[in-house]
Amino acid sequence: MGNQQQAIVIVDDDPNMSEGVSEILELEGFVTHCAKNAQEGAKAVQAVKPAAVLTDFTLPDANGMQLCQWIKKNLPGTVVILATGRVFSPQERNIPNGPDEYLLKPFDIANLGKTISRIVAEKGMQK
Repeated sequence: MGNQQQAIVIVDDDPNMSEGVSEILELEGFVTHCAKNAQEGAKAVQAVKPAAVLTDFTLPDANGMQLCQWIKKNLPGTVVILATGRVFSPQERNIPNGPDEYLLKPFDIANLGKTISRIVAEKGMQK
């Protein structure tokens, strides 16, 4: 599999969601690390230096957009995917240091690995 050893950090305060996503991605060959809030997510990103971060928008200590902006500032080149139940306007999507992709909840968990692989590959070609 092309995903072997690609690390993904999953940031979500819902353990059922993060564990379910983690299991699916691991079956597809990713190495996953879960965090339950933005602070843990930032620490995991610094330690792991993942290919991608999948973060929920609503977190207990910050929002996923703030985490995304921190990641983009401190680890440029890291792909950030924001999972949200909210539709963002085109103006909101064009903020500096914003996510590389938005996943509208509920998203297709069965195709999540393919989606992440595609985004990481596209981002790699843009470097």
